[in-house]
Amino acid sequence: MDEMQGLRDEVQRLLAAALQSDIDHAAEIARLAELTATDLADFERALASRDLIGQAKGVIMSALGCSADEAFVLIVKQSQHENRKVHDLAGEIAARTRRREDRGHQRDA
Repeated sequence: MDEMQGLRDEVQRLLAAALQSDIDHAAEIARLAELTATDLADFERALASRDLIGQAKGVIMSALGCSADEAFVLIVKQSQHENRKVHDLAGEIAARTRRREDRGHQRDA
């Protein structure tokens, strides 16, 4: 009888260890999924910022007839001068351009 109880105890110990391993794996998967969601959100913000900076560069290139690199340097210098983030300054440039375009379309209508 003691041998049978010993086997049962060993089986229970092994099952408990296997269950704990599964719980640990599930927790790690959940942690990685959370990190992935955070990384995705960071990537999306970076992509939006890059697009906004590209729009601002295009506005400056069109207005001044300069290259993309020169336009970017101008944005960076101005952001440093105003102690503002490049993204924020680029957003303002793009927004002002959109407002001008919207006013121009309203006059044409």
